[in-house]
Amino acid sequence: MPVKILATGDIHIGKKSAGLPAETEEIATKHTWMRLVDLAIENQFDVLLLTGDIVDRDNRYFEAIGPLQTGFSKLKTAGIAVFIIAGNHDFDVLKQVVNTSEYDNIHILGANGNWEIKSFSANEEEVRFVGWSFPERYMHTDPLEQLNIKDSELPTFGLLHAELDTPDSRYAPVKTENLLSHPVDAWILGHIHKPSTIPEHQPFVLYPGSPHALSAKEQGKHGPLQITVESKNNIRIEQIPLSPVRYETLNIDISDARDEEILRKVVTDNINRCREQNKTELGEVRHLVFDIMLYGEHPASKDIEKWMATIRDDFSRSDDELNLSVRKVAFDIRPGVENMEELAKESSPAGLLAETILAIQNGQSTPLLNELLKKWKAGAERINNSPVYQNLKWNDRTINVNDQTGKKEILNQCKRLLGELLNQKS
Repeated sequence: MPVKILATGDIHIGKKSAGLPAETEEIATKHTWMRLVDLAIENQFDVLLLTGDIVDRDNRYFEAIGPLQTGFSKLKTAGIAVFIIAGNHDFDVLKQVVNTSEYDNIHILGANGNWEIKSFSANEEEVRFVGWSFPERYMHTDPLEQLNIKDSELPTFGLLHAELDTPDSRYAPVKTENLLSHPVDAWILGHIHKPSTIPEHQPFVLYPGSPHALSAKEQGKHGPLQITVESKNNIRIEQIPLSPVRYETLNIDISDARDEEILRKVVTDNINRCREQNKTELGEVRHLVFDIMLYGEHPASKDIEKWMATIRDDFSRSDDELNLSVRKVAFDIRPGVENMEELAKESSPAGLLAETILAIQNGQSTPLLNELLKKWKAGAERINNSPVYQNLKWNDRTINVNDQTGKKEILNQCKRLLGELLNQKS
């Protein structure tokens, strides 16, 4: 039979999810901790791995000690082993909260910043865990420089609380290439709250992320990893959605929403579509929280903001034990021009801008457009040839100097300027 491992970290017991319209019991991380414990017991996991920051530094010990010890007692009774490393938030308090003499099923790996290896057997299979714990709040050096382990026929899992490929980090900066150079079959990392796999090949390098989404920065699915170990060459990993709170951002084009009723329908349809698309992942979610970005061109751009003024109240509702709410609405709307052709006939600044916009959209040229392209190319080449780094919006430091790129940028700027001019008139 395989060894079943449940892995997570960054629970930050003592914190609550932010930006919700009302506080309920399940938005606290201690609720998710107990849900994790129940999940491990109900599904008969052999091991629970915790990759640091289990306790939040700002709300430590007294907030954590009750829920943690209750959970550890339940895990001990169920015969589930727990392997923990300390992160930057709980480097000092974890040893106070976890009394390993009382809980002989709990193992804190790598205390005082020294790597430690422990083997574990279950179901006639054996695995080994290698781990390192934060000895103090900040670590500017790479802990992998001190790791020296031999290859083994046993499936090997590395536990590390660290920040990848960020040399100036204060939180144990490590390089991905260094992780891959050690005889470890899967690295289970802590510190980053967003679940991720880096890279997507063996040996695995995974951030389980926080099992409980704490803010709008932590969007999408959150939950622990289920790791099934058949052998060294047969390790299966999947995520179990568990967070009671889920944050999502919706980017909604409202260019065709000509009145308040249509606008609200467009927004409602997008919210319902997002809910339906993620239906299979919402089993544990009790709060679905949206940030909405409205974008596009609209002849009544100021009205859009007025129509949306009450959306946070209007769109907050409970449905089938799922609470939907809107945390924030942002706008990136340019005033649309319904009579662009007529405006382009004027000799005013607005008319010249409209003429240039139409020329680009229709694949034509005008004296003004030709002059703008000439100046844009000269400026782009000057930036490309400059030895000084420029803080550009482009993804690459080198601008692709051609008519297509130039026209795209000129079109965006003309629309922006035209919108500002029309707003001043209205």
